[in-house]
Amino acid sequence: SRQYEVAADLLRVHLRLSRSQRPQAASRGAPALFGMISRPD
Repeated sequence: SRQYEVAADLLRVHLRLSRSQRPQAASRGAPALFGMISRPD
């Protein structure tokens, strides 16, 4: 669905920023993002 396409784009950006600034943030942010998008609307 479009929701998951958008989420994938956000995740790619998030991981890129986390890797360049605070690598440890990716391990906290990714599960939170997936938890957010996995809830039914």
